[in-house]
Amino acid sequence: MSRQGKKMFFGVSRQRMLSTVFIISFIYVACFLLMFYNFEIPFIDNSSEFLKSFAAASLGGGAIAMITAILMIFQDHIQSKQGKKKEIFDKKIVLYMKIIEDMNEYFRPKENEKDTPKMDDDEKRELFFTQMKVLLLANPEASILYSDMIKKLTDDNNLITEDSYLKFMNFIFEAREDLEVQEKMSKEQREQFDVMKKNIEEEAKKVASISGGRTFFADFDSWFTEMKNGQKADPDADPPVKERKPQNISNEMKDKTKIIHDSIIDLLANHGHSIESIPNDLKNKKDKPDRKIYTPTGGCALSVFNKKIVNMTPKKSYLELLTLRDCKNSYYRPLIEGLEIENCRKYNSTGANNWGYDMYIIKIEYNQLDKYLPAILQLIEASYQTLKDDKVLKVPAKDWEAAWNDWLEEVFDKTYSL
Repeated sequence: MSRQGKKMFFGVSRQRMLSTVFIISFIYVACFLLMFYNFEIPFIDNSSEFLKSFAAASLGGGAIAMITAILMIFQDHIQSKQGKKKEIFDKKIVLYMKIIEDMNEYFRPKENEKDTPKMDDDEKRELFFTQMKVLLLANPEASILYSDMIKKLTDDNNLITEDSYLKFMNFIFEAREDLEVQEKMSKEQREQFDVMKKNIEEEAKKVASISGGRTFFADFDSWFTEMKNGQKADPDADPPVKERKPQNISNEMKDKTKIIHDSIIDLLANHGHSIESIPNDLKNKKDKPDRKIYTPTGGCALSVFNKKIVNMTPKKSYLELLTLRDCKNSYYRPLIEGLEIENCRKYNSTGANNWGYDMYIIKIEYNQLDKYLPAILQLIEASYQTLKDDKVLKVPAKDWEAAWNDWLEEVFDKTYSL
C-alpha cells in the first residue's frame, strides 16, 4: 500500500502505533496486577515483598518509557518534516534558477531569427519536462501560473508573445512567495516593493517590444515591401529597433502569393467574414475574431472564429501553406499528384512535440500555383466547414497516448485522394 493509502499518526503508521501501544500497555497492566496479587504461596512466600517492589518499579518505569516513547515520536516526526522541508527548499531554489536561465535563452533571438524569438521542438520538449518538475515541487499557485505562462508562451506560429514576459514576471513573484524568502513587510516596505514591481513590469514590456513581439505589417503590400527592404537597426529609438536583413523576393513570388492570398480571403468573405489586419497597438488579438496578421518571420496568418485556418509563408522556390485537417476525411492528409503535402512535424506517442497536429503543410511551386489553385481552395473550404462545425482535431495532452494507440497514429500516416 502506498504511503498516501496508510493512516498515519504523527508520521507513524497506524499498525506500528497500535502495536507499540499494545505492548507497552500489556507490560504496564501486568506490573499493575502484580502489585495487588496475593503472593501467599508457600514456595514464593519469602519473595512476595520483592515481587511487589519489582512490580512497583516496573510500573513507574513503564510510565516513563511510555512518556519517552511519545516524546521520541513527536521529535522524530518534527525532525523528519524539517529535513524534508529543507531538501525540497533546496531543490526549489535550483529549479527556479534554472527556469530563469532557460527563459533567458528562449527569449533571445537566434541567428536565423530576424525579428521575434521562436521556440523550436527541443525547447518545447524541455518546457514540458520542466512543467512536470514544477508540478512536483512548487505550490499550487506557482504551478498554475507556470502552466498558464507556457500555454501562452508562443502564438500560432511558435513565436514568443509579448504577454509571455509579463506572465513570466508574475510566475517569479509567486515563486518568491513559495520560497518564503521575504518575512512580513512593514507598510513602508510594501509600498516600496509595489513601486519596484511596477518598474519591473514596465521593463518587461520594454523588453517584449525590443524582442520584436509586436511587429505586424499593415497589409499585404507592406508585408512584402518590408521583407524585401529589410530594416536598419536603431538602438536610440523607443523601443529600440532591431536589424532585419533584406530578403531576395522576386515579382513572381509576390504576384503568385497575392493570387492565393486574395482568393482565400474572397472564399471567407463569401461566408460572411470580413478579414481585417490587426494594428500594432491591439492588446488582445481575440478582440478581432476574423483577422489577418502579417509578420516578418511567421508569414501571413488568416483566422476566423478566433482560430487560425490558413498560414502562408513565401519560400525561395515555393509557397508554404498550412491549413486545418478535414473532419469528413478522418483528418487524413489529402493526396494530390504533383503536390507535396506533409504533417507539420513528426509526431509520436508521447505528445511532447504536438504543435500543429490539427493542420498539415502544402508546398506549391510558384509556377504551378495556377494549376492547383482550385484544389487548394477546395481544401480550404473543407477546413472552413470543419472549423465552423467545431470539429477541429483536438486531443487533450492527458489523452494523447491512449488516442495514439487507438486511432491517432493512423491520422498522421494515412492519406485520402482528392
